[in-house]
Order: sequence, then C-alpha cells, then structure tokens
Amino acid sequence: MSFEEIGKITETPLDHSFLRYKKELKDYGFEVAKISLKNESVKFKKLG
Repeated sequence: MSFEEIGKITETPLDHSFLRYKKELKDYGFEVAKISLKNESVKFKKLG
C-alpha cells in the first residue's frame, strides 16, 4: 500500500515517522513485511 492509501484509511498523513509505530500493528494482527521510503510504500503481512 502506498503512504497515501494508508493515510486515507487512517485519516492521518503518513510519513517516515510510521517506522516508530510499526510494532503496534501486531496488536491488530499484522506486521510490516517491507517499507520502501523511496517508493513511499508498505507491504503488510497478516499474522496467524
């Protein structure tokens, strides 16, 4: 997903500060598989 797509879903702008909060995704059943700051995209992996 692009930073823009994630921002629309979360209703908040997304930038490199996302790296600080990625560990919290496990509480929602996901983890970050890959982050590309160059392409401003994130690949998620569903846990379980």
